[in-house]
Amino acid sequence: MRELPQKGARLLGELALRYTALADEAPKRIVVHPRALVLYEGAVYIAGYRAASGRGDADPAPSGIRFFKLDRVTDARVTSRSFVPRPEAVDDLLADSITLFRSPEPPRRYRIRIDAPRARWACEKPFHPGQRVRPQADGGVVLEIDRAWDAEMLPQLLSLGEHVEVLEPADVREQLAEVATRIAARHATPARRARSVAHAK
Repeated sequence: MRELPQKGARLLGELALRYTALADEAPKRIVVHPRALVLYEGAVYIAGYRAASGRGDADPAPSGIRFFKLDRVTDARVTSRSFVPRPEAVDDLLADSITLFRSPEPPRRYRIRIDAPRARWACEKPFHPGQRVRPQADGGVVLEIDRAWDAEMLPQLLSLGEHVEVLEPADVREQLAEVATRIAARHATPARRARSVAHAK
């Protein structure tokens, strides 16, 4: 990642983008207070904060940093307006993230047990940048993560299938159990459904 240069209270220029988000069919004009260029999984992103453009399209959550994928930008122009950069470093803002993610909700503590067949992957990838690894006698590991967001953790946990067990938070254990039940129901064959009904009786 490359932070844009700044010194003291130096003013930087706002950046007006024509940007097509994944949910949009056509580009929209947005104005950004740029902070850094971020390289993630082979793609370049502009990290910055949304700003009012003078057309009533102020960011509904102005405090949250955003990431704009460069290949979705069709035009970029420096506006006549300037801003004072915020003091937080982008690296610090992403310290609790697995990916390029920030949430308005506070991150939570996680403890996760991962079976031996996936333990090496979870340690080398790593599963989370802030993890502490506790090796287990059977070759598995317990990962302790002090600060993580549910929206990032749930897809990662599901990707490990039957090789992961969430020890805490308790409500995430319940969510995973509910999702697993729905997945099993969707993939059940007629014969398996019949056996489940017979077993229930």
